[in-house]
Amino acid sequence: RIAQDRYTFGVSDTGEPYALPLDGPRIVKMLRGAGSLRAELAAAFLTDFGNPPPQQALADALMALEGLALAAKAKPLALRVADSHGALWLDIGDDTGELLRIGPEGWEIVSEAPVLHRRTALTAALPRPAIGGNLSALWSLLNIAAADRPVLVAFLVTTLMPNMPHPILLLTGEQGTGKSTAAKIIASVVDSSTVQLRKPPRDLDSWTTAAVGSHVVAVDNLSTLPDWLSDALCRASTGDGDVRRRLYTDGD
Repeated sequence: RIAQDRYTFGVSDTGEPYALPLDGPRIVKMLRGAGSLRAELAAAFLTDFGNPPPQQALADALMALEGLALAAKAKPLALRVADSHGALWLDIGDDTGELLRIGPEGWEIVSEAPVLHRRTALTAALPRPAIGGNLSALWSLLNIAAADRPVLVAFLVTTLMPNMPHPILLLTGEQGTGKSTAAKIIASVVDSSTVQLRKPPRDLDSWTTAAVGSHVVAVDNLSTLPDWLSDALCRASTGDGDVRRRLYTDGD
């Protein structure tokens, strides 16, 4: 009852059950893994009844809720950005749950969208956009040759478009030329993260876990590119995927 008073339940098109708040930010919470409803429901029960719920009762309730979710019609869940109804919808990532609607006529901050967004432990808040911005401020922060700047702008624009093949941006230069700083700034423009730069993945499983947790994945100090990682990057850039056995904590 506590859960149903606060949420409706559904399932993603990849089979992951989620809860959608009835009030407040319309950002879904997954029913599995870290950040699930378990702790919230236990705290609510404690507030209502003065004692914590029995663990078996809590597990039974969550299993029943998952069953309700899996019986619903599957819907896609967007991570950071979605394309729907002739516009792009960018999740700002803060506690308000507000989004940027980006359309042919411009952009605006909205609280409702025709799409659902999910977040992971890597999702961080973006700064609020400013009216009358100018890209010239970006070049004062990045050690990018003038001839290459249009390429970078094109890359940033494509990161806002989810349903298309994406270029892989490669930053090269001598030691001390600001590659890591540039990678951190570029990635944070569209997909600010609690861990903005990642170390190179050690195998395909660790890459899959990292890739599913962020819209933009910035890998730092990539000294070599093994064949398996080259293939994985190509699959990710064209929208293909990798399949692995489920671990409940992999989503975060």
